[in-house]
Amino acid sequence: MKNILDFDVISGDVWKAKNSASAKPRAVLHLIDSLAIGGAERVAVNLVNHLPRERFVPHLCATRGGGPLEKEIKSDVSVVILNKKSTVDLAALRKLYRYIRDNNIEIIHAHSSSLFAAFLVGILLPSVRLIWHVHFGRYAIEKPNGLIFRILLSRFKYIIAVNQPLVDWLVNDLSIEANKI
Repeated sequence: MKNILDFDVISGDVWKAKNSASAKPRAVLHLIDSLAIGGAERVAVNLVNHLPRERFVPHLCATRGGGPLEKEIKSDVSVVILNKKSTVDLAALRKLYRYIRDNNIEIIHAHSSSLFAAFLVGILLPSVRLIWHVHFGRYAIEKPNGLIFRILLSRFKYIIAVNQPLVDWLVNDLSIEANKI
């Protein structure tokens, strides 16, 4: 397995620290449904707080709403809350699109079910690299509609799975290439 922080998701190359002195930090947006207290939410906040600032400009977007974890976000992290009302809330998606465009976001790290919003924005901004962080272990057990997930994940450069059953689900049920996980 790769360490995602040592991997350049723009080019697909291993990060070359010796050549990075002149490299401009890349804007990364962590996308999560809310900032309520939960496992995926905690991971999103921890990751955005700990991104190496010499390599990344951190952004965090909660698609549905804020929550108690807002107070734990470092002050140099740009935060946007969309207050999305439904899966396809066009006003919220338009706001997300503009935020990504206006802030020159190069990488979207979508957590859990926010992969749908990332997919839609990724269609409009094809140069943005998408990563999905799958936290929900029940996917491996319940096996949701594979066709929908295959379509959504076709735009994603990499997938981070939190356990081996999810890796098995991605590879065996969705036919995702193991080198993307």
